[in-house]
Amino acid sequence: MRQAFHAKEAERYTDSGTLSISYSSDILHESVMSGNRTIHLQAALHRDSVNKSWRLTLGTPVITTEY
Repeated sequence: MRQAFHAKEAERYTDSGTLSISYSSDILHESVMSGNRTIHLQAALHRDSVNKSWRLTLGTPVITTEY
């Protein structure tokens, strides 16, 4: 995914059940500012605490729901 959008990692968040990475990209037009960073794409991988399955959530420019 990162290569397809020519994206560069801008931010990363991790905890015991979540990995979320925000990217900037010159080829995506919609964006939001996060601090002093321009974010065009966000990907989050989250492990469900009940059934232990993994869920991938993508958002452009960011994920606006709980993952």
